Amino acid sequence: MPREPGDKTVYIGRKPRMTYVIATAKQMNDDGEVILKARGKSISQAVDVAEIVRRRYIKDAMVDDIRIATEVLEGEDGEHANVSSIQIFMSRPLDDDGRPPPPVDLFPRRDDRGRGPRGRYGGEDGGPRARRRDDDDEGDGADGGADGRRAGGSGARGGRGDRLRRGGGDEE
Repeated sequence: MPREPGDKTVYIGRKPRMTYVIATAKQMNDDGEVILKARGKSISQAVDVAEIVRRRYIKDAMVDDIRIATEVLEGEDGEHANVSSIQIFMSRPLDDDGRPPPPVDLFPRRDDRGRGPRGRYGGEDGGPRARRRDDDDEGDGADGGADGRRAGGSGARGGRGDRLRRGGGDEE
């Protein structure tokens, strides 16, 4: 569904949070203003989106106003239900000359391969994604398996598939 040219609204729903973060940041880059709208259980997600955009992506973004309301919705059976709603108005301040600030690069490249600052596995400092290695980094099985893999599993799911492929293990 195409957006109208003057529409500055991002409707928060059940999609992953980062979907709305990127949509909000893009809208702020384009127009300098955005309105986040949510109802019911999505209200907390709307607040999270506003904070992620403000703290991580567009650091000069400001929350101008927050409006809360109760909407009365009619169900299929004719019953009325009260549903809470929120509108979060955000903007970027104008430059000294009254013009909108330049767009923020939402996806800066960190190195020439598009990976993080420490490479593919998190670097040699043993970061959270660093590869697990033996002291001598040989495939001698010192870390559990005969070929360097951990003991106890026979594949990514730990099932019998690896033994069956090798043709052994379950004969009686």
